[in-house]
Amino acid sequence: MFARRGSRPRRPRRRSTLRPWLAAVHLPMHLPLRSRPAWRLAATLGFVLLLTDCLFVPPEVPLPRFDNEAFAEVRAAGHRVCVVIPFEDERPIPDRIGAAKNAFNVEVTPIPLTEKPAAWLAESLAEALHGSGFEIVPSLESSPEALRLEGKLLQLYVEQHSARHPVVEADIHVRLVATTPSGVRAERDFYAKGMTHPPLEIRWEHFRQSLGQATFDLLFRMSAGVKELYGLLPSESWRGAARGDPGRPDS
Repeated sequence: MFARRGSRPRRPRRRSTLRPWLAAVHLPMHLPLRSRPAWRLAATLGFVLLLTDCLFVPPEVPLPRFDNEAFAEVRAAGHRVCVVIPFEDERPIPDRIGAAKNAFNVEVTPIPLTEKPAAWLAESLAEALHGSGFEIVPSLESSPEALRLEGKLLQLYVEQHSARHPVVEADIHVRLVATTPSGVRAERDFYAKGMTHPPLEIRWEHFRQSLGQATFDLLFRMSAGVKELYGLLPSESWRGAARGDPGRPDS
């Protein structure tokens, strides 16, 4: 057969690059692809779901807990400490503790609260101090010679640092205020960071690991800082307890 004069030759039909993906999910291949653009959309969305499945799974990132024996390395001398529970919660984003991001570095899946972070951190500090060798007292009325510890939770957030180079980071910032029986007041900020480098894709377990690293580091630093404070304060700071005056500020 000869082509008619002036007619254009037919171009070979382009084979869609989505056909292998459609065959993998067992879509009806006998339907013409051009007349069914929904199949292309479905295949594209399915491929995206496979790459970012972590973002569409309900987040499971509970606040970590540790055994008291993990902080025995601090080796405190058995001083009495009263931890005020809870801490003051001054986080800039109080309704969550983190979020997962997509390929465009946009937060798409927030990590909700499983418990109140300020109370959790104060209780964890009391447990860590007890494991370090301190004697935790419930109130200053029963032990006026104890050191009073108050805290402000300024930052607690875990998120992906980069979408192309996956790194999960957790940041915690606490301001600890210590008051002696004589009224001497000491204030110090503690920072901690936890990092996890996923090999292939980011999952919720990497968020839990980063948050656990940051929390343990923070509790260990605060326990060591309280021990260091006892060595820096002069003995006159504890004379208020001998007079029966707790020396704590009015609240």
